[in-house]
Amino acid sequence: VREPRKLEALQAIDTGDRAYSTKNLKAAASAYKKARSYAPADPLVVDRLSTLLKTRVRVEAQLDAAWKDLNALQSADEKASLERWEGLVVTAEQLLAWRRDYPRTTALWDAVASPATVVLLSAARKNLSEKRYADARTLAEKALRLRPNDNEAKSMLEQIDRNGSASAHATDGATALKEGRLEDALEAYHLALDQNPTSEMAKAGKAAAHAAYVKARLVEA
Repeated sequence: VREPRKLEALQAIDTGDRAYSTKNLKAAASAYKKARSYAPADPLVVDRLSTLLKTRVRVEAQLDAAWKDLNALQSADEKASLERWEGLVVTAEQLLAWRRDYPRTTALWDAVASPATVVLLSAARKNLSEKRYADARTLAEKALRLRPNDNEAKSMLEQIDRNGSASAHATDGATALKEGRLEDALEAYHLALDQNPTSEMAKAGKAAAHAAYVKARLVEA
């Protein structure tokens, strides 16, 4: 290849590489084909076109597999499929990077987001009822990431914050009660019940602290 043609081929390859790095396969293909017109047998040109073809085959295969997985999950037991839903969400989000050339990736994301949110919130509610606040928070946050305006996810996160704060105050109350700091214990349990009025731990602790406080006052009298 004459040097001027070689240089033009390299410039076209560079343009293609920049397009490929931004997941713009159409522009990359155009640039690589232009490079091939300058240097048909150049190993770099052959390599880039081969890589481009392999990428297209891989993305299309992943898309087809994801759609099949979605169809299977929609007919599966929701409780048994949390991990698969989470995996599908990851896959759908990764495929979105190719949406310029594959509009189906956007359609996939839209189709996955809504049912996945339902599954995530269901699992979050279960964890919340079992007082597994950290797990509940993780799931609710994932749901909110899928549907940023979901009121249930927002409400659940607020409840988790309140319950977590209540639990911390109740723990402080128990420590204060054990150490005989009865007024501090009562205050801590009061704060805990402000955050979570249904906390059995805080109710029982407050009752114990109140009984100990009354007994102490009687002794002093």
